[in-house]
Amino acid sequence: MNLLSILTDGNTDKLESSIDEHIIFLEKEGISIEKTIESLDQQSLLRFGISKDYLSFKTYSDSLKIFKYRVACALLECIEKKEQEKMVRTIVKQECHYFSKKEKEEIEKISIVFLEKNKTSIEEIAAVKKLEKIRISLINSIIQSLNKEHCFNVQGFIDFRLREYCLVLVEVVEKAIEEYLMKREFNDFIKLLRYFVDVQEPKVKIVHIALDEEEEFRLYDEQNNLINNENLRDIAAEISGNYIGYDDLLVSSLITIAPEKIYIHNITQMKKREVYKTISKVFASKVEVCSGCKWCVAYVNKNE
Repeated sequence: MNLLSILTDGNTDKLESSIDEHIIFLEKEGISIEKTIESLDQQSLLRFGISKDYLSFKTYSDSLKIFKYRVACALLECIEKKEQEKMVRTIVKQECHYFSKKEKEEIEKISIVFLEKNKTSIEEIAAVKKLEKIRISLINSIIQSLNKEHCFNVQGFIDFRLREYCLVLVEVVEKAIEEYLMKREFNDFIKLLRYFVDVQEPKVKIVHIALDEEEEFRLYDEQNNLINNENLRDIAAEISGNYIGYDDLLVSSLITIAPEKIYIHNITQMKKREVYKTISKVFASKVEVCSGCKWCVAYVNKNE
């Protein structure tokens, strides 16, 4: 008994594989799905059927509903994999006239990272949440098409039913542009800090950074003398303005001292990794992280 048909362009391997993954549970329950493929010029027609012999414990209606839902999920998954990057690339091309080719490629990458939220530590954005709702709507739309026509035209769906999806992708790209500009601004800032460090004479050769459980830091020179944080705070405040935060104080202090070598001890206490990233970018090869050494035993643990 025929359940539904899918008309698609080109190779059907990925679509078949995705559908098989989504409907495998039916076979585990004793329902055998029959599949045939027919070539039509540059298109392929996938037909799915079911034998009544396997419906003794389930009604045909229930099996058909479950099957169509699973197929709809597989179809949307394949459509997204096939079209999403193309759509993002097109939007970036339209929205980013004043960016270089390299910058456009970076914005594309950031957009895809936002969309692949399971692969990123970036906070989920509103546009990505909208896509989740649209995906549910598209799955329902596919099911309605399968109920009405019994033959689903993949390219027709892409051409006429993804407008709202595309509009949300525009929002994602706009957010990616913001992210890229912030990153570029940060990198420019890092270059400026590097310049300050390079033109200054080192006030001490070596600085040890010791962190405690409250993430407060103490700085020691190569003679293991404590560097006075209050004096550094006054100097750093003059550079950065009237108020300076604790993280900023650490970075500003290091720039003021401009040491030849920096050792960071007890880094597991540094919960704000952005501070470490900033220090590493500014001082590059001058930074070394300690995971436990004699200096730690003598100075960090002694002062806890």
